Amino acid sequence: MRTLKTVNLTFFCPMKRTVLFIISLFIFIMASAQQNLFVLEDPVTGLKGVIDLSKKIVIPYEYEELEPVGRGYFVSVKSSKVGLLDSLGHVCVPNLYGYNAFIDTENEVFYVLKDGKFGLVDFKNNVLIPFQYEDIYQETKKDVLKVRKDGKYGLISLKLKKEILPCKYERIKMGTVLYDDGIVMVENEHPSDLIAVLNNSKWGFVDLEGKFIIQCKYEDTSNLDKDGSEQFDRSRYYYVYQGGRTPFVKNGKVGLLDVKGNEILPSRYKHIVISNDVDYLTATTLGDKQLLINKDNKIVSKEYDEIEAYDEDFAIYKIGSKYGLISLPDCQVITEAK
Repeated sequence: MRTLKTVNLTFFCPMKRTVLFIISLFIFIMASAQQNLFVLEDPVTGLKGVIDLSKKIVIPYEYEELEPVGRGYFVSVKSSKVGLLDSLGHVCVPNLYGYNAFIDTENEVFYVLKDGKFGLVDFKNNVLIPFQYEDIYQETKKDVLKVRKDGKYGLISLKLKKEILPCKYERIKMGTVLYDDGIVMVENEHPSDLIAVLNNSKWGFVDLEGKFIIQCKYEDTSNLDKDGSEQFDRSRYYYVYQGGRTPFVKNGKVGLLDVKGNEILPSRYKHIVISNDVDYLTATTLGDKQLLINKDNKIVSKEYDEIEAYDEDFAIYKIGSKYGLISLPDCQVITEAK
C-alpha cells in the first residue's frame, strides 16, 4: 500500500508522564503493529523509540517524534528537525529539515523544507530537485505536486522525481479542489489525470508528465458581474477534465472539450454545469433557458426555465414558479409543472 501523506508534526503539551505514555503506546501500536514494531515513549525523558516483539530496541529512545508512514519507514523529529528512518533503525534521511514535508514511500521521495525553501530528496538523502520552491500543494492523490516559485506555479512528479512543468504559470487547477475563495468551495469528487494551467490569461491542459494535451488558448473562466466584480458561478470553475469532458470558454460562450481537446459541444451556451453524481449536464442558453445534455453530448430535453437531473432515472424541471418531473433517458413528462 502506498503512502503519500503530509507530515505536520506537533509536540504534546506537558502532562503526566504515565498518561502520555499510555496514549502514545495505544496510538503507535495501532499504527504499526502490522510490522511487528511498536513506537514507545520513555516515561522519564519523553523521547520516543521503537521496539520489536522480543522487546529489542530497534530505534533508540532519542527522538521527539516518530511516526510510522508505511513500508517499514518512520518519519523522525530530532532537535526540532525532520528526518527518516527504516525499520532496522538506519538513518535514511538525517534530521536536517523543517516541518510540512510530503513523503511518498512508494516512489521513495521526500519533499522537504530547508532554509525556507522546498526541494526533493530520495531516501538516501540525494538531492533530486534543489531547494528553490516557496510552497507546495497536494491537490490530488496522483503522484504530482503543485509548486510555487517567484509567484508562479509549476508541477513536480514524485514518480519521475523531477520538475515536469516550470514555474511560469499564473494558476494551476488539479485534483479535488477546483475553486476556493474562502467562502465558497467547489469540489470535484472524480478528479482526472488532466491538469488545467493558465498562461497569459488562457487555459490549457497537461497530463501527469507535464505534456500539453490542450494548448493554452481558451479564455479565463472568471465570470464578471456588470460592475466588473467577480461573480461566483459554479459551472465556470470545473476546469479539470471530468467524465470525458470539461467546459471551455470561447468568445464569452461555454462549450465542451473531450480528453484530447476536441470540441465535442460547440461554445454556444451561457453556462454548463457538470454533476459529480449523474451523467447528465445542464446547459443554460443565452436566452436563460435550460436543457439537458446526455453522456453522448446530445441534447435530450426541451428548454425549460430550469432543469436538473436528479439521478439517472428522473429530472426536475421548472416552468414559471411551478415544478414537475420527467423520466430519463426519454425525457417524458411524468408530472406536470404544478
